Amino acid sequence: MSIKLCKNIEVKKVSIRSIRGECSYSIMAGKLTIDSEEKKIIVLTALGNRYYALAEDVDIAVYLASGEVIHYYFRAGFITNFRSGGKLVDGFIDQIGDQLHQAIWLIHDGNYTPCDHVLVVPSDYTKVVVAHPLCRVDADELLRAMLVFAGDNRGKASVIKFSVRVFAHSAYAKDDDLTPTNRTLFGVSITAIKEAA
Repeated sequence: MSIKLCKNIEVKKVSIRSIRGECSYSIMAGKLTIDSEEKKIIVLTALGNRYYALAEDVDIAVYLASGEVIHYYFRAGFITNFRSGGKLVDGFIDQIGDQLHQAIWLIHDGNYTPCDHVLVVPSDYTKVVVAHPLCRVDADELLRAMLVFAGDNRGKASVIKFSVRVFAHSAYAKDDDLTPTNRTLFGVSITAIKEAA
């Protein structure tokens, strides 16, 4: 079972933190703003063949308009290709991108990886036996919402979501060679609002 989010996902704020500091992004007067001095928070080690490993631990908090806060905890060694799709797609959207896009791709990779460490607060929000932190529909919708939050136009974000829905089913449904290690190198904490009875 995975966590089910609200129907209309809208991102209000994203914070990225590591030993190097913290950088927060939010929407002010309809524009993406950086709430703190932008620092290089996500440090990578190139592994070749378009794969990268996190060189240091990175924590990312996503604040949703619905009141839910999803914290992703990625540990050094987590391997990602950021945005899948090969060089052909690079002209449409960069594989790695700026720091906020790196966080978006990391979160989507995390949501597509079975996870050994999930905490939901309050604990009676839902019973969690996790295969993935979010169901696939929510993982893809969160990707779209985060791309819009980061300044990508809605059409482009929707095309990316559609492409992921069409071409990435096996990436969500089947474990790959990275899964046994990656699933131990990240965790998710979801603070959820309880619905009124």
